[in-house]
Amino acid sequence: MGLNYSIAMLKNPQNQDESAKAYAKSQITRELSLKELSRRVAAQTTASRADVAAVIIATVENMIDGLRAGEQVDFGDLGNRRKIHGYQHHRS
Repeated sequence: MGLNYSIAMLKNPQNQDESAKAYAKSQITRELSLKELSRRVAAQTTASRADVAAVIIATVENMIDGLRAGEQVDFGDLGNRRKIHGYQHHRS
């Protein structure tokens, strides 16, 4: 399954005088809800859907707390998340 994307010309939000640069922007085909995600994970594990949903919610809450505390959150192969100057930045 390939990744659908388009090219977007974006300016640096911190320096509007710079020329716009081309960035790949993923195209969303549909939304994966918490209910569906937890159902899928439960089907692949011995955990119930409710337990999976509880773990996902707790993970997100802890990630937000860590980012607010200035911590970088490492997701292994998915990359790192860190908060920079009031907005969240993704770095692989």
